[in-house]
Order: sequence, then C-alpha cells, then structure tokens
Amino acid sequence: MQHTKLYLAVCIIVLFFFLTGCASRSDKCNMAAIKTKIAEQDSQIAALKERVSQIESAMKPQIRHTLKNVDVTPPLLNAAYRGEPDKVKQLISEGADVRTKGPDGMTALHLAAMGGHQTTAEVLLNSGADIKALDDNGRTAADLALINGHEGTAKFLREKSF
Repeated sequence: MQHTKLYLAVCIIVLFFFLTGCASRSDKCNMAAIKTKIAEQDSQIAALKERVSQIESAMKPQIRHTLKNVDVTPPLLNAAYRGEPDKVKQLISEGADVRTKGPDGMTALHLAAMGGHQTTAEVLLNSGADIKALDDNGRTAADLALINGHEGTAKFLREKSF
C-alpha cells in the first residue's frame, strides 16, 4: 500500500511537470506555483484517502460479531467458542444439548463457526447440531464463519447443509 501511494505521488508530480512544460524549461518554472500546485494535490490526495477509508469501512460486514463480546456461560457453548472438540464430546456425552441457544440466539455450532473451529463444528454436527439454525439476526453458522473470515469453515458448513 505504501509503494502504491509513493507511485501515485510520483506520477502526479511527473504529470504536473509535463503539463506545465517544466520538464523541458526548468529554468522558467515558478517554484512558488509548483509548491502551490503540490499543496493543492496533497489536499486532493488527503480527500481521496478519506473517501477510500469511508468506502473500505462501508465494505466491511455491517454485522460482525467479535468473540470477546459473547457471553458463553454454558459449558458446551464455552467449549465450542474456544474450539475444544474433546471437551465438546465429553459435555455431549454427559448430556449437554447441542441445540441450546445462548447469547443472540447462537448455538454451539454458531460459536464454533464464528471462531473458525472446523473440527469442533464437525463434532457438533455429528452429535445432532442443527446446521440450518438461525441466530437472532437470521444468520447460520456458515454465515458467521464467513463474516469472521473463516472461508474454509464456511465452505465446510455449506457443503454439509446440502
């Protein structure tokens, strides 16, 4: 990104010199005019950077859950959230319900997917977790995996849902 910015700045300066004829008549160039033009271009670049920042922010998923904001008190949800497949198996064998919903209507499968814990998700699915369950915002576990940047887990879950 830094190289792109530098390249853009150099291109703008070269273009300026070309358009004003300064490249061939450097002795006739007015340095004050050049400095003014560069300042104007710096201002335009700053405005463009701000607009790019706004566009990047708008492109990010609007509903991005972060793991640190999830209250995961029930042990099964906690184990799924942490990506502990052996603990998940143990809790299920002790009677934990894989369809229990926690915060925001999320199941253990949602929490495992949100953290990209594919092995844990597979354990939950093999134990009867509902792959089509929706959280309170209408999202599946695959949706949460994708939103949180876990493309492999999202693909795995989408394949299992058919």
